[in-house]
Amino acid sequence: MTTITPTIARVQGQTFRWLCSEFLKSPEYRRLHPRTQYVSRNALESCCREPIRPGDTKLIADFPLDRMALDALEVLRDRKGDKLGAADGRVKALRRLFKWAKNKRLITVNPCLELKYVNTNSDGWHTWTVEELEQYERTHPIGTTARLGLDLLQYLGLARMDGARPPHNGASFCAITMSLTSETD
Repeated sequence: MTTITPTIARVQGQTFRWLCSEFLKSPEYRRLHPRTQYVSRNALESCCREPIRPGDTKLIADFPLDRMALDALEVLRDRKGDKLGAADGRVKALRRLFKWAKNKRLITVNPCLELKYVNTNSDGWHTWTVEELEQYERTHPIGTTARLGLDLLQYLGLARMDGARPPHNGASFCAITMSLTSETD
């Protein structure tokens, strides 16, 4: 298993950067799946690099925790503009951070309790119809890598994110990694 090292540096006092640094050193963070660690750390570091106001040299990283309120977090979320997935990724990372901080009594109030996701109108991933599957099978006949991938996902009952990697370097087998975890937040 790969260990991901926190990279937020120059910690000063009770600031947003300090809170992020403490979280990234915590056992709770280290218990997260490596991919979740990577995504969360990147989202938090991205937040730290944001200026307090457009054109300002002061960064969110140095924003005092006692002034961190819902409106500041909404600004961080909304700065991702039309990148709804990235905005929701920030919300998820910020919720995890502030929930942890409240549980550790590092803050008295969790400002993320009312922070909403922006991409709430999605019905999820489109489920292929029988006609779409037949079209894919006509386009990618048996023996092609694309067809092997579809057949493995379909007949093994795997989730879309569990994708099988085709054999490489002379290997005669595929590696299938189950990605679903019990993590709900």
